[in-house]
Amino acid sequence: MKIPIKSEDFSNFISDNNLFDITRDELKKCLKNWWDNDRVSFMEDMYSDLETVLKKYRFENEGVSFSKSYSYEPPMDYISAWIRIFDEEDNYVCEYTAFYDYMLNCFDDKIKI
Repeated sequence: MKIPIKSEDFSNFISDNNLFDITRDELKKCLKNWWDNDRVSFMEDMYSDLETVLKKYRFENEGVSFSKSYSYEPPMDYISAWIRIFDEEDNYVCEYTAFYDYMLNCFDDKIKI
């Protein structure tokens, strides 16, 4: 099977566009919005306050993919990047995913607990 994209080109795309850096920025905005809107839920799910999460938790780059969703007409092409979050004791807490159009505009995101 021939893969339609060269691995080196894909890696260069990720690094040239600082994809994990912009995803980390989106993650921080998401966490702040969650904290501002529902601190009780945030504390229950993240096991700590926002400041501790941002300063002491570990954010691990996990993956990037190009995808096509057939839920739209016409089908929509998009890029997703995800980061895993571990607490101070290195226990897995959750995974954050940001979804981008091909201009790298973030159009959606989610946290999977």
